[in-house]
Amino acid sequence: MISKIKSLLLSVVLVITGPNYLYAQASESIATNDSTTFVVVERSAEYPGGFHAMIKYFNDELKYPKNARKLKKQGEVMVSFVVDKDGSITDVQLVKGFDPGCDEEALRLIKGFPAWRPGEQQGKPVKCKFQIPVRFRL
Repeated sequence: MISKIKSLLLSVVLVITGPNYLYAQASESIATNDSTTFVVVERSAEYPGGFHAMIKYFNDELKYPKNARKLKKQGEVMVSFVVDKDGSITDVQLVKGFDPGCDEEALRLIKGFPAWRPGEQQGKPVKCKFQIPVRFRL
């Protein structure tokens, strides 16, 4: 019973925090050189048009894999990626998948992102690492 309550509470927190579900993780380094990839910065990288524009991109571009739709598979694919200093998306990697077709589609969507506004540290553009869920719901 307690684990169900904790699970429900976590779900409510995730719904309330909304845009914060797209997150950068904690970083130990604040050195600024070309090879440093930050996970916490003074100004975070941002999808062009903001969070709601990114949701629209997913709604418009996601192609539910036919086999997953046929088998009524639903779930979440976690993908990590880096927003480079010029805003380009690099180092796209599957963190957690649930269906090969959905995993491939999530990677395709992230690789197809337009250039983001890069993150900044000490007023300079820096590489930022993100992890984002791509949800597949029928």
